[in-house]
Amino acid sequence: MDKWITNVKVLRNENNQKYIDSTEIKENSSPKKEDVIDDSYDNDVLWRKMFYHAFKQIEELEIKLNEMDLKITELQKK
Repeated sequence: MDKWITNVKVLRNENNQKYIDSTEIKENSSPKKEDVIDDSYDNDVLWRKMFYHAFKQIEELEIKLNEMDLKITELQKK
């Protein structure tokens, strides 16, 4: 199953923690040729696939880091 990232915003919440918002993921559809800026359409498709997986990994790591930050903050308060 192919997935594509079409729109990504990295934001911060009130605790200054990063999170990814407004990520539109389209499954089983490829980007339209007119949406691709450069001439190498196949290369763009490959990059979109790689970015999808990279952003998923970043999201998972950010969740773990935020949990660790909360634990450190709790320990510092004690």
